[in-house]
Amino acid sequence: MEAYFRERIYDLSAEGCKVLDLSPHSFFRLGSVLDWTQEHCDDIRCHAVKIDGLFFSCLKQLRENFDKNPSALDREAPSLPFDHRRPATFILTQLLRKLVIEAKAFQYKNNDGLDFCHAVLASAYGSMITLDRQWKRRVENLPWQNPHPKVYYRPQVDELVDLLEGLATSRRGVAPINGLHELMN
Repeated sequence: MEAYFRERIYDLSAEGCKVLDLSPHSFFRLGSVLDWTQEHCDDIRCHAVKIDGLFFSCLKQLRENFDKNPSALDREAPSLPFDHRRPATFILTQLLRKLVIEAKAFQYKNNDGLDFCHAVLASAYGSMITLDRQWKRRVENLPWQNPHPKVYYRPQVDELVDLLEGLATSRRGVAPINGLHELMN
């Protein structure tokens, strides 16, 4: 994100010579993010491998400590109540706890580190999200104490598209969902 941000600032500021427009219609455009990720896909893949390694190492260490002493999990990843000021912290710790407890049934796969990050951020800040089936199950089974996002996975894509198309065609009188209307314009 930092690299994208630096490059986007440079592109929009005429080499630092003009004031930036940080409105959703200018700076934070989905198309520019997609273009940037396409241009940097090799670097992103390299970082994904590193993220996987760190993720697996962290889970392995947490599980080893849990096997030696189950109370270690409460010390290393305490079960925190939901705090609307820090929703990602709640989801991150709850998902970590779930993965550690279910580690014997959890088979690591490539990109699980990125999937974990995606599940945490999307669940914390989204109202409608897409995840793989196993991440959908994990997120839906968190001890939610607040409204949580509607989670979709591959067989439900048509349902999600219908919902999004319905929002796009009935904009009048419909409140935007986390900036969806701005992204669609």
